[in-house]
Amino acid sequence: MGAVSRLLEQQGSGEPSKSRDLLIANAELSALCMRTAAKAIGLDLFSGLHAGAVTAIKAPEGVSSSEPGQGIQERVRGRALDGQAR
Repeated sequence: MGAVSRLLEQQGSGEPSKSRDLLIANAELSALCMRTAAKAIGLDLFSGLHAGAVTAIKAPEGVSSSEPGQGIQERVRGRALDGQAR
């Protein structure tokens, strides 16, 4: 935790609010990239409302809930987790 705090401090030039803004901007960019990648390989999103950290993707009819995540990892090297796996 200390290492993360120091890294954020460095990125924000010692200004906590700037560090926070950079962290949020990074999460939002990552989420945008994931949504774009999912759409590019023909997957639909659950919602038009987007979060800065999580992207919910619909598994196509007849496809297991883990397959879309595997497709994203294989095709665009994104990190996707199966929220329904047990």
